[in-house]
Amino acid sequence: MTSCLLLAACTGISTPTSSPAGTALEPTNAHGWATIQKVGTRFTDGFETLDVVSEPVEVTSVRFGGGEGGLKLVGYELVPSPRKLASIQLLKGFPPKDARLPDARVPSGGQLKVDPTGQGYQLLLGIEVTAPGRWTRNSLIVGYTSSGTPYEQTFDAELTVCTPAFVDAEGECPFPDR
Repeated sequence: MTSCLLLAACTGISTPTSSPAGTALEPTNAHGWATIQKVGTRFTDGFETLDVVSEPVEVTSVRFGGGEGGLKLVGYELVPSPRKLASIQLLKGFPPKDARLPDARVPSGGQLKVDPTGQGYQLLLGIEVTAPGRWTRNSLIVGYTSSGTPYEQTFDAELTVCTPAFVDAEGECPFPDR
């Protein structure tokens, strides 16, 4: 069974952790979503987009920031525009095979340029559920280089995943108490 809750929190702005004013990636509003998945399941979180706002960048790493240990990042891909949908929140498996996604992908270390369509690059995160429970990822940390200089930027992008035995009485996967 797969279900998800759409956008849950939209307050605050994430700030770059180690890049100067005029960062090459646009900060996003804090947001989050939840899904129910079985242990051992691999799925794709396609809710995130990266918007390049100045000079080209090369993404060098993506990792989870904060949270708990029942989720494992197994890989990531970047999808350029044009796309029919800016992002697709939840996709089966990783890498995903979905008719709504164009086949084009940015190769690892490939260059991201300012996107004249304003759609940005869809960041597809491959996630595996490794243990039963209710697990939360608090943020994403994207490492990139711009003009030869390395940077890291944190995005407040929460994800809560429940295995079936950990859903609430309404059959939903609740966000952690704040």
